[in-house]
Amino acid sequence: MLRVREDYGDIPLYITENGAAFCDYADPAGVVRDPEHIDYLRNHFTAAHAAIAQGVNLRGYFVW
Repeated sequence: MLRVREDYGDIPLYITENGAAFCDYADPAGVVRDPEHIDYLRNHFTAAHAAIAQGVNLRGYFVW
């Protein structure tokens, strides 16, 4: 996001597709525990927050 701002100026940015596939499954109780996906998203949200703090004009973030 920082590089895009440097290359193209202060334009509004939207992350429109941010997802990942992990090998998850439902346990016998039907609960899906997905720590890899949670960690993946946490890291990306942290990076987005840092970019906003550095002046990136991030307007939207969509997770699939």
